[in-house]
Amino acid sequence: MTTTNLGRHGFADTRHGQAHYVEQGHGFPVLLLHQTPRSWDEYRDVIPILGESFHVIAMDTMGFGSSARPPMPWSVEMFAESAIDLCDALGLGRVSIVGHHTGAVVAVEIAAAHPDRIEALVLSGMPFVDAARRRIVADRAPIDHVVPKADGSHLERLWNNRAPYYPSDRPDLLDRLVHDATGVLDSVEEGHLAVNRYLMEERIGLITAPTLVLCGELDTFSLPDQPAITAALTGARSDVLPGTGVPAVDHKPEQFASAVRGFLAGPALPAAATSQHTTPRETEMDIRSRSLTMDGTTLSYHVSRSAAAGVPTVFLHPWFGCWQFWISTMDGLADRPCFAVDFYSPAGGDWSSVDGPSGLADAVLHMLDSEGLDQVDLVGNSVGGIVAQIIASTAPDRVRRLVLVGTGANTAGALPAFAETVDRWTAGVGDNGGPSREAIADTVGMLFTCRPEPEAWETYVQAVSDTNAAYMGSVLNAARRLDLTPDLPRITAPTLILRGTEDCARTAAHAAALAEGIPVAHAIEMDGAGHSPMIDHPDEFLRLVTEHLDSEFAVPYAESNG
Repeated sequence: MTTTNLGRHGFADTRHGQAHYVEQGHGFPVLLLHQTPRSWDEYRDVIPILGESFHVIAMDTMGFGSSARPPMPWSVEMFAESAIDLCDALGLGRVSIVGHHTGAVVAVEIAAAHPDRIEALVLSGMPFVDAARRRIVADRAPIDHVVPKADGSHLERLWNNRAPYYPSDRPDLLDRLVHDATGVLDSVEEGHLAVNRYLMEERIGLITAPTLVLCGELDTFSLPDQPAITAALTGARSDVLPGTGVPAVDHKPEQFASAVRGFLAGPALPAAATSQHTTPRETEMDIRSRSLTMDGTTLSYHVSRSAAAGVPTVFLHPWFGCWQFWISTMDGLADRPCFAVDFYSPAGGDWSSVDGPSGLADAVLHMLDSEGLDQVDLVGNSVGGIVAQIIASTAPDRVRRLVLVGTGANTAGALPAFAETVDRWTAGVGDNGGPSREAIADTVGMLFTCRPEPEAWETYVQAVSDTNAAYMGSVLNAARRLDLTPDLPRITAPTLILRGTEDCARTAAHAAALAEGIPVAHAIEMDGAGHSPMIDHPDEFLRLVTEHLDSEFAVPYAESNG
């Protein structure tokens, strides 16, 4: 693709000389950092796409493109200092950063040195540079260094050195790389040398920003390092771009931009930016992302109105859903603090200690302790409802009110269509790394009776796609083995049980069994709603939940509307 709408070019003073940049769009600022020996041109076709949602700034790393060439040797730290100076010159406070190869390493240093400035990171095609790698690359022949020849044959050599990493049917991509490389031919390897000297293992652990670790499936240089990078970053997500490799940015710009936008438009950015992409209801809530670590596992959660005076409400999302399902409801509960747990976050680390829903219940209780929440109202959908039952029955004094949505005490008698879909999904967790995106989308789609808006739909599907498939299958299978029926009498919180009449998974019998087993319980069916009625009928759902949370209860009422 050829892009002509490329925004505004500019120069800014940094401590290492003038930095050249291109900017486009409005909104939250996103800084793009290229690989060696490229320039901002690497992002030429990505800029207009991301510019539809963000204020995009693509800079030439110092020494490359049209930026100044500081004295050598160059370092990752120098590249990072110049990038922060550019942000200061442009009046940018917090930013998100997208870096590719060398640019990703520079992004690591910026995030480690200035954690208060970074909202989110996307690290694309990044090698993990530790002592072992430094030993390996010490004797490796440089890929871009060539000695100029009078007959121009050095250009052919440069082309041929890079050709194995580029698609054979796209000579235009190599042409753009060679164009950038010839502009800095006498220092063309300095970016790679700076990366190979960088002590990443001492810096990566300082990163606190939400991070997406991205890589092309054909990038044999960096893909093997993706698991180690993801494990080194608390709560990081990872994704692989199919059909592309080292030149993922300019080879598959739409695919690359979609992955970046899907991540940055999710929990990584302030809610004023995320809410328009996650639910049909627009909101200006200030949602803050937090996390805690226990037994090597990280649990992320998202908080709105933490200083409000009302009783805190904790939301637990369904499997194949995501925490953003609750944004509309959180927006409506304007008088109380709201906490939406991200059950997928443990998949980014060592999730072996997560014993299905029971382990997730322990993690939520740990979160309540960490936040100093003695008693909360608890709302859970599907698997989130199972976790809520475990919490309410094992720690009844911690739950004031309980709302169970599209769930049951066990999965016996689940509707066949959904059960078969889940069976196919869990069967996909094997040598192929998990189910296809199409299979994931099919499963997510079963939760609703109406298709969400396109951007919200993409957020929902991407959240599941980004999560370790083996973790997903492990928790789901553990949930299917549980039968909480004997524990229901220990739930003391007055409980509202909601089920959509078009629920794809749970029958009216599941809701009735909950109403019968919980001492103070009330069941309501929502006409025309599906498995996650807060998406299908957000206003009705909010009304029912609000009425329940605000009601006073003196006697059991299981018979009144069950």
